[in-house]
Amino acid sequence: MIFEFAGLPGCGKSTIWGEASQILKNTNITTESLRSHSRRSMVERRKTIRFLRKNAERASLYGCVKFGEQHPETFMTLLDFESDDASHRMWSLELMAQLWFTGIAGHKGSAILLDEGLVHRGVSCLASGGTTDDAAAFASTLDLSHALVMVECSVELSVERCQQRPGGIPKGFTREEGQPDPDKFNNFEALLSTATQVLSTSGAAILHLDARRPAVDLGRELAAWITTKLNSES
Repeated sequence: MIFEFAGLPGCGKSTIWGEASQILKNTNITTESLRSHSRRSMVERRKTIRFLRKNAERASLYGCVKFGEQHPETFMTLLDFESDDASHRMWSLELMAQLWFTGIAGHKGSAILLDEGLVHRGVSCLASGGTTDDAAAFASTLDLSHALVMVECSVELSVERCQQRPGGIPKGFTREEGQPDPDKFNNFEALLSTATQVLSTSGAAILHLDARRPAVDLGRELAAWITTKLNSES
């Protein structure tokens, strides 16, 4: 099962997953990143399609096209044509290809990590000019068959933690002079909250974690939730 993370920068997504992953490994539950799982699936799929077997570079493009066929509205939002940030667009294309290849390979009984997945990246695409109505519309198009881990963090704590990291404040959350822009943090949080509410109403599996709590405790809670979800698949 895929477990997708969302939350403000610096909220502790990677740290919490690291804590949970260690617990899960000790209980013999397979944990893996979406990237590594999808790469294996891509290699196997290429063996069955001559078009891909002859040209490895086409595989990711093929996965993007197939994802777009299945989820056209999500595909168009994540392409974010109004933005001039090509790297962000490539980031989204990579995600869509990974999701398609992982989906055809199957992952029952395993915990697959998706850091900053469809919800987080969709909101990122809307953050520069989208409204909460746009976030709600985007969330309503998502076929979120996997689980969402929402790490809730105040803007103040997010800024504080980002400033302590080597990379500092992400580019999309700063003013021109490089200082943190609270308005951008607040806007992202509002869009993310709206999208999460819509998904919750539609019955998506969502775990809310409070970033103020110790990461080790959040890791235990997440590991227990993941275990329950995987057992329900059996």
